[in-house]
Amino acid sequence: MGKFFGTISTVAGETCPDFSNPSHCVDSHGYTDMTPNKFEGDWNHLAPYDVDQWNSTLHIDDDFGWATLTAITGYINFKREFYIDADATPTSDAEFNQNDAVSQFSQEVRLAGDTSGIAWLGGLYYSWDRVHSYTPGTLVDSFGLDAFIESRQITNSAAVFGQAKWPLTDQLTLTTGLRLTYEDRSYIGGTDFVIPGLGIHIPATHQDDKIFNRNVSWHGGLDYKPDDSTLIYLSVARATKSGGFFNGITTQNEALAPYKPETLTDYEAGVKAQLIDSTLLRLCLPKTANSHAVLQQVQIGASSIVLSLDKAAALEIWQTQAAEPLDDRQTQAHCRSHLASGETFADHDATLIVTLPVWAEFRGGRAGISQTGQDRQTHTPDPALLKALARAHRWKALLLAGEIRAIEDLATRVGQERRHVGRTLSLAFLNPALTRRILRGEQPASLRLSTLLDADIPLSWQQQDQLFGTAQQAKKIP
Repeated sequence: MGKFFGTISTVAGETCPDFSNPSHCVDSHGYTDMTPNKFEGDWNHLAPYDVDQWNSTLHIDDDFGWATLTAITGYINFKREFYIDADATPTSDAEFNQNDAVSQFSQEVRLAGDTSGIAWLGGLYYSWDRVHSYTPGTLVDSFGLDAFIESRQITNSAAVFGQAKWPLTDQLTLTTGLRLTYEDRSYIGGTDFVIPGLGIHIPATHQDDKIFNRNVSWHGGLDYKPDDSTLIYLSVARATKSGGFFNGITTQNEALAPYKPETLTDYEAGVKAQLIDSTLLRLCLPKTANSHAVLQQVQIGASSIVLSLDKAAALEIWQTQAAEPLDDRQTQAHCRSHLASGETFADHDATLIVTLPVWAEFRGGRAGISQTGQDRQTHTPDPALLKALARAHRWKALLLAGEIRAIEDLATRVGQERRHVGRTLSLAFLNPALTRRILRGEQPASLRLSTLLDADIPLSWQQQDQLFGTAQQAKKIP
């Protein structure tokens, strides 16, 4: 039958279907589809696809101080109808008009918090869904019969779950999670053949069965961060894929037997690292909603990385970061002031070209990236400190703009522990002189990122200088 199946070749040794030369493929009616295009043919019925759907979601968050309660309620009502001309010929060998109606309700309640540095989450989940499918069809030109396929499926599912992130050291974090799931699924349905014109149904298949599934899913992982720009991770997870029932035309009851749940185990290991550590890009090209439109091209060479930026989009972002209104010329001058040794910033009509000289070097037994080919100077900015400082100011801007209401919301948004987010955010309140020294790499050698994150940074700028041993430097540097 038709374009895709049920045809035989009139040429010995050839196979069908043959879209490059369909002329030798003939169906039981002697018909040959001469159209080589897979998406065109002589089918005798239009193939409309109609979907009607509405969803509703209620999301509630309540901060108790020691933890945050989140409740999410959802409901889906979905209906669709579509026509399948399976034989794809002028005859009605196998055609079906499928109709599906789905309603689903779900409720999740979870509690999340941070206790003694351990970020934890626990919750409950429940859902039910109802699926009704009915499909009238015709096989009149192949078997002289029509068909009617119908099924009703009901699923109820409940689960309890929990996760915890354990900071084993400042650099090593263990993540563990467990989920217990209960699910039952019932199905009743089958296929009837119908005598055309008489409406007499001849039962062909029927199934009335249930699946009960109780399973345990779990995951564990280790995250190692040797510095603020590198992550080495290892994770193992095991989960269960639900079983179910076949929904389609059948001629034997065995085809409607339920298929069993599957257990899947996933292993993953990898390394994530930031190779470009440019103060210019970090301060003048922050992560914003439209920053993805800025970067046009990246060229990586043996000794440099060349970035092509959309001029209009880049200037728009940079101007929004400025403390006062700047025109295009002033904005470019502001960003050039952040160029490190060896970096260049060129204006080519509608494109800005940023060149970052780089080469790999080893620092403390690890590979790093340097931005200058000159001899090492006494003062070299600490990449981890610069990145954390830029991130702190970006987070502070989100809070001041009202995009984020609380540190807990910020931690959820960036996917980090609340304690770490709060301590990083405190860097945005360092005194300006100390901030400038960090940007220039002129802070004391003992002042590392771990030092700042472990300290209770006072609001007094004078006390900050005394705490970090920068009081003498404060008198020398404007």
